[in-house]
Amino acid sequence: MRGPRNKLDHRIVQFSKPVLTLSDLKAGVCRAFGCKNTKELRKSSDFNIAISGRALNLRTKADWTKLYREWVRVPDAERNKIGPTCINGIDVLENFRPWHVFGLKPSTATADDIKEAFRRLAKNHHPDLGGDKRVMERLQKMRDSLLAFR
Repeated sequence: MRGPRNKLDHRIVQFSKPVLTLSDLKAGVCRAFGCKNTKELRKSSDFNIAISGRALNLRTKADWTKLYREWVRVPDAERNKIGPTCINGIDVLENFRPWHVFGLKPSTATADDIKEAFRRLAKNHHPDLGGDKRVMERLQKMRDSLLAFR
């Protein structure tokens, strides 16, 4: 016989995080470039340099999401992910966040720290060891971008 219906069900329930609206994405990117609105943003020389040479359609949410990821942060709905292309909770094929992926702080990390973090990640993600080739290529780009500033 089953117990009373008013007992709490102790299963784990995972709530989805709110997805950003197009207005939220635009506002975040505008703030990142010091602009009040998209009209001002489109006139911004910094913004135009940042997107030059890229095939972006600023009428789509997908491209505003790319800009938000790049210039603002990883959206909350895309954090704490798990999967073969995810490291430290973010999908490295969608988000280029080397400091976060490598688990380092920009203010204290040395070139040796960057190389060691890369080696540690390569042990898990190298294609010869069963990892995804695209993830390994992205890790190499991240390593190179971090070492360029050291």
